[in-house]
This record gives sequence, C-alpha cells and structure tokens, in this order.
Amino acid sequence: NRTFAKEDVWIGGYRVAEGTPLIYMTHGANKDELVFPQAERFDPHRWTTSNANDKENVFSFGGGTRKCIGKALVQLIFFETAKELLNIWKWDIPTDQDFTYKYLPVSRPKADIYAYFKKRV
Repeated sequence: NRTFAKEDVWIGGYRVAEGTPLIYMTHGANKDELVFPQAERFDPHRWTTSNANDKENVFSFGGGTRKCIGKALVQLIFFETAKELLNIWKWDIPTDQDFTYKYLPVSRPKADIYAYFKKRV
C-alpha cells in the first residue's frame, strides 16, 4: 500500500499534485532543528524543558490508521528501561563506532552500536 496526495497542496513552497506518491522519512522529521534544537544531541531533558509540548511531533510510530498498535507499550517499556539505565548505571558509548544511518526500509544505524555499563556506587 502506498500513500498518495488526495488533492493539490503546497508544502514548504513546493506544489504537490493530487495523486503524487508520498513517503514520510521519520528520521528527517525527528531531526528537524526548528522543532528539536541540537537534534543530534542525546538530551532526555528536552522533554521536560524546551520540547515539553512537542512529544506529539515525534513520528517514529507513524500516525493515522497505520499507527503502530504497540506504541503505548513500547513507550512504557522504553521509559522504564531508560529510567533504570540512567539512575542505576553509569554508561559510555565509545565514539570509534560507525554512527551512519541506513534509512530504508526502517531508519536505523547501519552497524550495531555498543555501550558499556558500570553500576553506580
């Protein structure tokens, strides 16, 4: 199934004609500096400060009728896991890894990314 423009529309100064096939790149949207300042920086505090009202602007789970049905469960698991990792463990992500992205079929790093964890004392 593909998505097509239902009518002529102007987006960012460009005309998209009715019937034009569309693809949404979540990686690009989630890195939009106008919405997420310093988007490349890992900053979990952004959700309690500058981006507190932008949680709905993260499109990793899609939207509309094709929205991921497991979104709420995944977010809960991620939140609880991140809380444990940040509160109990000191962690380091070595910088000598390949952080380049592969965009299709799903946006993700091309290679595995490794982190090291040490229990806080």
